[in-house]
Amino acid sequence: MRRPIILATAAAAALVVSGIAIATLRSTGTEQVSATFSAPTVVRSNTHTCTGADGTYEFTHAVYSGIATSANDALAGPIEIRVVSVYNTTEKLGWVDGWYRVHNDDRRLHGRFSAVNTNGALDGFLNGRVNMRYANLLGGFTAGYTRDGGFTSGQLGTGSATNAALLVGRPCVPRADSAVRLLVRGQVESLSSSSISVKPNDGSATQTCAITPKSPSTNGVAAGDKVEMGCATLDGTMTLVKLHKRS
Repeated sequence: MRRPIILATAAAAALVVSGIAIATLRSTGTEQVSATFSAPTVVRSNTHTCTGADGTYEFTHAVYSGIATSANDALAGPIEIRVVSVYNTTEKLGWVDGWYRVHNDDRRLHGRFSAVNTNGALDGFLNGRVNMRYANLLGGFTAGYTRDGGFTSGQLGTGSATNAALLVGRPCVPRADSAVRLLVRGQVESLSSSSISVKPNDGSATQTCAITPKSPSTNGVAAGDKVEMGCATLDGTMTLVKLHKRS
């Protein structure tokens, strides 16, 4: 039997990625998350059709509203979903591209998604951002969808191998021991594997900072180069934490 293949927008290429959701937080660490959602209320909708070589196509631009539920408050709240749906009513195949927003009192989650529609069952991938948490969310999701009934039984991060969700903080972020920080714009006087010295443009005293495994790379920088150097107290030592070469 012929197995039809649907090619949607470039965003649909994300569907080949294993369904795992990741959000990058300002804090460190990882947290597996999940959410359920439904948006059955039609806020507005416009549909037109055309006839192709393989059947009748239905094009829908619509907005739906509902509710998202999650143990993680960043993923829970009233939800609004805007879609562009292309569906072959003859073969029961199509795709949906869209935008979503989950909002509550102090934070909002918003982003985009793409999904394949097989006889009303969506299998897709989404990405987004959690405001006030500085988090980026990526994940696989499933849901039921019809033009007039909106989204039902939506699931993000169910924990299965093909549909998981994860919040990930930046690992091993160096933190300053104190508020002592140094920013110098000037010329590199000396550079070794263990330290860098920069003479400020204003002619004041040369500033030296240690180079440790926590420091950024100094590749491409040499004595005589003009740089912007940032240092902070790490483990009791004024340590290089930022270095930019300037023209």
